[in-house]
Amino acid sequence: MLQAVDGPPLSPASAARRSRLVRTQDRDDFTAARRVALLLMGFLHNSPPSNYEIHQMCGVCGGPHGRPSIPNPSNWDVSWAHDQGVVAAAVGPGRIGVDVLLATPRAGDGDLHLDGPQIADLEVITRAEALVKVGSGNLDDLLGKGAQLGMQGSSDNVYLSDNNQRVVVESANSDGVIVSVASTRRARFVMLIDLLTLPLEGIPAFSQTALQRAC
Repeated sequence: MLQAVDGPPLSPASAARRSRLVRTQDRDDFTAARRVALLLMGFLHNSPPSNYEIHQMCGVCGGPHGRPSIPNPSNWDVSWAHDQGVVAAAVGPGRIGVDVLLATPRAGDGDLHLDGPQIADLEVITRAEALVKVGSGNLDDLLGKGAQLGMQGSSDNVYLSDNNQRVVVESANSDGVIVSVASTRRARFVMLIDLLTLPLEGIPAFSQTALQRAC
């Protein structure tokens, strides 16, 4: 629920983008993803999320969209994603990208039952999307690799980001939520509710990925 990820108000530019979304679910996802990102950045720096703000600017048109950043003392990267009431945010050193999908039937799917192969297909999609966000290729080419994108721990799982950093992609599947992270470090997957109750001591300085249902 959004009250679980309460935080600073959206910037005027983000609020304007949110207002153009038609569905209430999409507006809630939009807000929750940004709040989770700010909470995660604040948690990892042991400071209130209100100390941080999200910057987005398109490298092509200069508009208030495109790859996000949150200026922070560690110069860590940030990424977020949302789908049908589930949001994910990732923070870590170097390039980082995250994608999330909820493995449930969509409108028009009828009584679709998602079995193992279908879950694997969704995992490939999230891995490809996470890699796109770090600049490791375009979506069509990455999806063309198919099952290769599911090979965790393989030397084929190493990619180069848009600034020539080596990134690996990892995935987690919990309660029908599939999330993938492309990062320069090994990722740690946590639920937001667990993150908020963990002690700060001993938290390693590698990628953190927080998940939260937006409603």
